[in-house]
Amino acid sequence: MNNKYIYATILIVVIVSSIAAYAYFSKTTVSVNNTLPTPSSAPSSSPTATSSSQPSSTASPTSGSTSTSTATPSPSPSATPSGPTTQTLVDQAGRTVTLPMNPTRVVVTTPWMAEVLLTFGCFSDIVGVPALAQSPQVGVLQYYQNQLDALTNVGTPPNVNIETIIGLNPDLVIEATRMPSLESELNTFNIPWIYVNQAGTPESQLQLVGDAMGAYTLTNQLLGEMNATYALIASRLQAAGITPAQYVPLIVTGFGTDPTVLMTQHDADYVLRAAGTYNIFENATPVTDTTIPFETILVDNPQYIIVNSYYPTLVGTIENNPSWQAIAAVQNNHVYLEPVDTHFLFRQEVTHIAALWVAKMVYPQLFTDINIQTEMNNFWLEYYHTPFPGTVPPF
Repeated sequence: MNNKYIYATILIVVIVSSIAAYAYFSKTTVSVNNTLPTPSSAPSSSPTATSSSQPSSTASPTSGSTSTSTATPSPSPSATPSGPTTQTLVDQAGRTVTLPMNPTRVVVTTPWMAEVLLTFGCFSDIVGVPALAQSPQVGVLQYYQNQLDALTNVGTPPNVNIETIIGLNPDLVIEATRMPSLESELNTFNIPWIYVNQAGTPESQLQLVGDAMGAYTLTNQLLGEMNATYALIASRLQAAGITPAQYVPLIVTGFGTDPTVLMTQHDADYVLRAAGTYNIFENATPVTDTTIPFETILVDNPQYIIVNSYYPTLVGTIENNPSWQAIAAVQNNHVYLEPVDTHFLFRQEVTHIAALWVAKMVYPQLFTDINIQTEMNNFWLEYYHTPFPGTVPPF
């Protein structure tokens, strides 16, 4: 064969091979680049590696609940879910309960639970409330009355409307009063429920509800602030040489128009102890409130009387009643109305501020630097993202 043709053939083969190779490697490079994950879609870490998302085992020394969840939902709504969808915890009836990681259809059976969910950013997850929540409120709920009225009324414990609750298709029901008939129906329909003991400490109640809602970060943040406040009060009482044996006796009334209906065995008793005082009838029965004979009140002679903000007219009733004039609290003008705009003695999430209020009321010389109005305003800004609209009258 002529050498000229041989060289031409070789040249053509080389050129064609080069073109084919170029095309192949160009296509391969584009394909690899398109499969690289972008920073916004790439997970930064495993949810189980984020320690701040776990419930603290030391946040509440008397907590009746222990969450066994090991992960929290992804912080990004657009991210692909990678953690568990359920969690297991122990409620204050000692029951092990499995429920959604973040419940979104919640029925609460007492107004304070609605307030706790509001504090933890879960108010929009409530679908049912008790009748009392739709009556005029005090504290923070008075500013959310329209939203409460728009929710489904499930009745008044212990006689709630079970049919209505089941019909709401809740993924969590929170009880503060044991209702066996309701519990039986919830179990039948596989609807998770938890019991929160009203005689427990505010911290244990908040821990349980916060964990149940998956609000781990805010729950532990609030519990840390509460413990710090209680520690501040304790340190000042100790520095002043005030021991538990010297705590000031008082009573809490305002559970109806009769001033002898007093608070008994309530979680607020814990708050009063933290403030360097104690409820004379903290061990009386039944739980929550009961009528105490006036003669007994007279003998025990409370040094201070706190009136529940639901019944502000009782202050005048007590002060103007000749029989009550023999009691030290009346003689020394130590009858105080719980601030209506706070209702903090009976609202778990602000009981630490209530403790400051009581401590400042009884030991003013130890807490001259504490301004309760400022404390409430800071709390509102932190958890409700708006200034406190109410007032706390000075002593």
